[in-house]
Amino acid sequence: MSTERLVKCDFMPRKDGDVTRNRILQIAEKLFSEKGYDGAGVNEIALLAGVNKATIYYHFKDKQDIIVSLFHNIMEEVDAHQQLQADKQKAEGSIRSKIKNEILFLETKKKILAVILMESLKDNKDDTLFFCAKTIMYQEIGNSEIKDKKVREAFSMHEFFTGFLPLISFVVYREKWCRYFNCSETTALNVFLDVFEKTHLNTHIIK
Repeated sequence: MSTERLVKCDFMPRKDGDVTRNRILQIAEKLFSEKGYDGAGVNEIALLAGVNKATIYYHFKDKQDIIVSLFHNIMEEVDAHQQLQADKQKAEGSIRSKIKNEILFLETKKKILAVILMESLKDNKDDTLFFCAKTIMYQEIGNSEIKDKKVREAFSMHEFFTGFLPLISFVVYREKWCRYFNCSETTALNVFLDVFEKTHLNTHIIK
């Protein structure tokens, strides 16, 4: 999952309201992480952010837009973190190293990622996780020379089921996995990276 492929959509920050918008997102992330998506209402987000509901709906279309925007913020933070690491190393480094750094950074957002993942499994919910994944994959497909519809569809499925979903799932479940199977988190990370290289990276449609 490359954070270099983000798409600027209509829910990205507006220049004239970044401070308020970011405060809303910070409060929403905290509440979603503590109470889950259903447990945190727009009224409570507005109250703790010190704004009214009209301000919430000025910056976001609805509650789902808030959580999708949170996901995009996380991906932008990962991208900035990766760039910082590359600058420090004076080199791009290996793909394995980039994926490892991505995982370690995403684990600082584990609670909100768990909420997004769990919400996506509910039948009565909008397809937030698919929407997030689609926006990340869109630009890579668009910037590639893939013209054949079936190949493009195969790429999307490959990217989601062998790249995006395993990465997010590992971040969310690593601690519990290690506790249940009595293994170290370092060992689990290294084994996951081995498997990820053999599956997702070595079979990537776009090289």
